[in-house]
Parts: sequence; C-alpha cells; structure tokens
Amino acid sequence: VTKVKTVGDAYEVMRAFTATEMATRPVESIVQSIADMASFSLEMLHSCQATFAATGVPLHVRCGLAVGPAFACVIGSVRVSYDIFGLAPARARLMEELSPVGNVTVSRDVYELLSAAQGPTSLSQSFGCVASATFIPLSLSNTVYTSLSTSYTLFYRPLAHI
Repeated sequence: VTKVKTVGDAYEVMRAFTATEMATRPVESIVQSIADMASFSLEMLHSCQATFAATGVPLHVRCGLAVGPAFACVIGSVRVSYDIFGLAPARARLMEELSPVGNVTVSRDVYELLSAAQGPTSLSQSFGCVASATFIPLSLSNTVYTSLSTSYTLFYRPLAHI
C-alpha cells in the first residue's frame, strides 16, 4: 500500500500492479491484495468506533474502494507533489462521497471480484456496492481467491471528520 496524498481530512492510498507484476505474480495474491485493502477499511471503521467508545469523541469515517486503470506522476519542479489520476481514483472518490458515514462503499468491479471469489453468500453487511444508483450492502470474509486476468489498481480513500 502506498500513500498518495492527504487533502484536508482525506487520506488516499493505492496498491498498483505493474505489467511485470501482473505477468509474474500468482493471480490469487493480486486478488488477496484487494481483499486486504477491504479488510483494512473495515479495521479503520472498527478503530474509530473503539476510539469513540473509549473517549466519547466521535470520529466519523467513510471509505471508497475501486479497481481499474490509473497512472501516477510527480507534479512540479520547485514544490514537488505526487498524485494519481485515472478511472480507479475517480471511482474511489465517488464511492467515498456516496458512502454513508461509518461504511465502506465499493465499485461494482470490486464487488464482483470479491463475490466471484467467495460467493455472494460469503459477503454480508459491511460493504456497499454502488452501481447505477443502487446501494447493495455487503461484507468481507477471511480470504479471497479468484482469477484476475487484467491489470488493476486498487485505490482507497477514507474521509474522517473530527
């Protein structure tokens, strides 16, 4: 997982796979990376709930997950910054914006990858999938194994309000 940037109270991270990695890594490990990012999102939500229980200070988080093409670049020559552009970051930002506070919303592609790997009955009530204005709640079990033949970038963007 690579930190991309922080913008206000948003923290953006990604996990990118190069063409070489896609050719040499086992497919299961790539899909497992997607599952790990989803699990990380759930752990962040649970940590915020634990913080609220211990301190009484509400920390509201919503998360968006998406997979797809993206490219990263360094911007500027005097004041250098790093950013990522493309379909995956745009979708992840949209998923985060559509996600209710205290939830993780995933793109249809993420939902289908996790669902195909585990079966729809393994997914319960912690994630939401947004496609064509449809909200479908789901959740992640332990491990994910499926076949994945194209290059994907997983992009994660939580939004925390204190």
